This record gives sequence, C-alpha cells and structure tokens, in this order.
Amino acid sequence: MVNDALDELIDICEVFVIQHGLLLRGLGHDACPDVVRCAAQAQLDQLGAAVRHARALRPVRWPDDPGS
Repeated sequence: MVNDALDELIDICEVFVIQHGLLLRGLGHDACPDVVRCAAQAQLDQLGAAVRHARALRPVRWPDDPGS
C-alpha cells in the first residue's frame, strides 16, 4: 500500500514537472497570466494532495522502535 502511494506520488511529480514546463512555455508565448496562475495552482494542489496521501499511508514508527 505504501509503495502504491509512493509510485503515485512519483508519477504526479513527473506530470507536475512536464505541465509546469508547458505553462512556463505558454507564458513565453503570451498566454494569459491569470489562466496560467490558475492552472499552476491546480497543479500545486494536486501535488500537495498526493504528498499528504503518501505521508498518511507511511507506517508509524515510534521513538523506541529499533527499526527507526
């Protein structure tokens, strides 16, 4: 389950990088800054949700856990 969340996070990070590059390219070609800002915020929200999901599925380690 943790590996699935980590794989999902990696996939979303890859998509984020590609889409962010496209947004920056669009700005260089006179794209509407308001539209780009909204799209960038949506990407950031998706990335944040993926990070929170992956973090929530991590096993809990207690301070006295010898595996820490």
